[in-house]
Amino acid sequence: MSDAVEAPSDVAAAAPAGRPGRTYLIWALIPLAVLGLAIAWLVSTDPLSGFRNGAPPVEKVTFERTILGSNGVRLLVRAGGSEPMTIAQVQVDDAYWQFAQDPPGPIARGSTAWIQLPFPWVAGEAHAVKLVTNTGTTFDHAIAVAVATPTADSMSFASQAVLGIFGAHALRWVAVQAHLTGVDRGEEVLANEGGKAEGGDEESHEGDEDGGAVGERPVEQAHIAITEAFEKRIEETVHGGKQAAAVVA
Repeated sequence: MSDAVEAPSDVAAAAPAGRPGRTYLIWALIPLAVLGLAIAWLVSTDPLSGFRNGAPPVEKVTFERTILGSNGVRLLVRAGGSEPMTIAQVQVDDAYWQFAQDPPGPIARGSTAWIQLPFPWVAGEAHAVKLVTNTGTTFDHAIAVAVATPTADSMSFASQAVLGIFGAHALRWVAVQAHLTGVDRGEEVLANEGGKAEGGDEESHEGDEDGGAVGERPVEQAHIAITEAFEKRIEETVHGGKQAAAVVA
């Protein structure tokens, strides 16, 4: 009889045990539901539409590279505006020129594109390039002195290799000369009389300063030789570019 009376109380005690789990689930779903409603409201109402006044997007172009060759002028440009921009026209020296863009189409923010112009540039002269977008915005780029862009070929690699070998031999020559200068100084001290070799601290200090100055002369000569070689190579390159331009003209 007692067992029959106690059974209902056990069922009643076990029933509330499942309620806390459901309560936690409900409280966890409420924030997600509120977030979903907020997102739906933002998408449907578009609260930022009041700030749009019909003004054109901000456009910005950066000229990163200019290549002058036998086939014209190539420009590498990067778009930095708020929206993709489209290059509609290109002017060179206030004259419109046909151009090819790679890749074609609008240039996205942060992306680059090559602009190819079949413009017959003149070596040594200045040229002005102007890009015109579809919104009418213009971007200027000045070529102060038109010089053919060096290309990587076998001759350029050979000249660079010769220059590197020359620089290595020059540095080795400097090291040998500095070592020989020190040896010569040591022999002179040993050949002198004992009293002169045991001179005061002031005289030895002055001798060290003079020896340092003598040791630096070969270094200066090597720097001068390397600088002259660089200048000669640059003059040959510029002169060769001018001759090629004259032949093309």
